[in-house]
Amino acid sequence: MEKTKLTKDEYLDSLDPDKLNLEKKDLLDFCHRCIGEWKKNKLGNFKLAIETLSPISLSNPENIQAREILAKVFYQMGNLDHSIAEYRRILERNSDYLPAYIQLGWIYYRKGEFQMATAWTKRGLKLGTRSPQLDSLASMNLGLYSWLSDDYV
Repeated sequence: MEKTKLTKDEYLDSLDPDKLNLEKKDLLDFCHRCIGEWKKNKLGNFKLAIETLSPISLSNPENIQAREILAKVFYQMGNLDHSIAEYRRILERNSDYLPAYIQLGWIYYRKGEFQMATAWTKRGLKLGTRSPQLDSLASMNLGLYSWLSDDYV
């Protein structure tokens, strides 16, 4: 069976959440399915991912998951500054979302800015909603940042 190649517009239409009548609770699953399809089909088209996810994030500003997926796409592209901007937008909406602080710390680590990495992670531990798993992750990251900046005891 031969696969038919869709145009960009046909592909976007097939992923349009409005046309699929998705409820807000289904939006996260929808976004993950989109990314899974892109990976499975080896589209590697991050531009298409951004073109699809940006309107979803704009039309549902309270949906942290959609914006978080967009931030991850930017990160995977190596566009760290755009990823940072998306995680900061998440924190504007939900200032106690610890995963965003941890991710900001990690992105700054990837940029070689260990003091910023440490600051964002510590801020998250102070302001974020804590859980044992996230606390462990944040602590491990802080240990790494401290070691890399020769600021350990």
